[in-house]
Amino acid sequence: MKNNFTWKENVNGGITITDYTGNGGEVVIPSKIDGKSVTSIRG
Repeated sequence: MKNNFTWKENVNGGITITDYTGNGGEVVIPSKIDGKSVTSIRG
């Protein structure tokens, strides 16, 4: 988990954010996690 996000790596090498476990308020979605581009968010 990075920055209160749970994520998985896609077959194309991108990242899908699957969950957020922070306190709420203003949430900033990172453009990259571990050097890989965030390509989608699953809600």
